[in-house]
Amino acid sequence: MKWLGLAAGVFGVDFAAKRYLERKMKITDEPKELLGGRILIRRYTNEGSIFEKLVGKPKIARNLSTAAFGAVAAGFLRNIGKPGRTLKKLGYSLMLGGGASNFFDRCTRDGVTDYLSVAPKKSGWVRNVVFNLGDVAIFSGLFFATLGILFGKHND
Repeated sequence: MKWLGLAAGVFGVDFAAKRYLERKMKITDEPKELLGGRILIRRYTNEGSIFEKLVGKPKIARNLSTAAFGAVAAGFLRNIGKPGRTLKKLGYSLMLGGGASNFFDRCTRDGVTDYLSVAPKKSGWVRNVVFNLGDVAIFSGLFFATLGILFGKHND
């Protein structure tokens, strides 16, 4: 149950952050700087998929999102009831929560609301990449699930 709670928590935090920024910030507003300008908060709607691929093709983006979310949900269900597998459960829970938040946006809005950028001193193109906490959870989850697959004890 704790793994489903983690997924729900990731969904809830990202969902709340997105709705808060939609109320408080316009897409045209200047980014707000945190940590001396190394983190930027801005509002952006990604109408495509990762790195703006599939812009103008919302049906394809939604179908790919549905397939990816379904695959993550299947992995979560496959591992959740088995003993051990902590890294896999952690990974799939993070991916499920972040994926659910982005999937919800894609199905109910014109795209996914993104709001974070990393801006190191010599940032170049990195400064223009905008993501959300759901994306961070997805990539973190992928990392943990991969560790679990590669190094975990397999109880199949």
